[in-house]
Amino acid sequence: LPSLTRVVFGSSADEPLNHVREVEVQVADASGQQTVSFSHVAVVLVNDPPALDLDSASPGVGYETNFTEDPTGGIAAPVRVAGTVQVTDSDSTHTAVIEIVVVNALDGYTEGINSTVSEFDSNVTTRLSGNNLSTTFHFADMLNTTEVEQVVDGLVYWNANEEPNGATPRYITVTVHDNATTAQATCVLSVIEVNDHDPIFSRFSYTFGVDEDVSVGFLVGQLAASDADVGVGSEFVFLPTTGGRYGWAQTPFVLSRTGAVLTTGA
Repeated sequence: LPSLTRVVFGSSADEPLNHVREVEVQVADASGQQTVSFSHVAVVLVNDPPALDLDSASPGVGYETNFTEDPTGGIAAPVRVAGTVQVTDSDSTHTAVIEIVVVNALDGYTEGINSTVSEFDSNVTTRLSGNNLSTTFHFADMLNTTEVEQVVDGLVYWNANEEPNGATPRYITVTVHDNATTAQATCVLSVIEVNDHDPIFSRFSYTFGVDEDVSVGFLVGQLAASDADVGVGSEFVFLPTTGGRYGWAQTPFVLSRTGAVLTTGA
């Protein structure tokens, strides 16, 4: 009976039960004679990956935020790395591991990720490889999606450096692992530096000597200074004073922006 080769089994359920289906097939001829046969269909379930959204109130699955240096010279307060967190898993499976990787962790082990949620027992490991800082939470008990939302919602970025390096943003990738699959989303965190230190000369005063017959542009001496800020805030230039008894205009010398003292003429 060729028509029987076109009989198929299907299910419209997103998550069908994994029970074995018994399919009964009856065949009858014109005289009423019939026969019955059974076929068994095993439903093999597929572990669909979970879905993670760090801010379901905004488009996409990522999140953006800033960490600002403490202008008083202390340690700035931690900041959250997520907004309105949403975790879904159509399989209703549970999560055992949450991994967070901070890319461009320029301050090394003086920055990192913590969770403000403490009611779930976990073993936390942290590892620095180059400028990538990985923090992994291994939970003693499997967490459901609501509990995973709580943990991710409580993730904060901290930096104990009084002068955090803001040369590049931190890309903080959060990965949720269920039994066999993962969900991933990224927070882009900009470190905002504050220019809160004045440059300081390496000496209180400088004394240089020069012969009277040197050529114009001769290097008489070099001034030096430093700035405790990092990044753009640590950059400075040397500017000559103008006017007055000690103004550079009354001397045969010029000061470059890099601190070089040069002759201009006799």
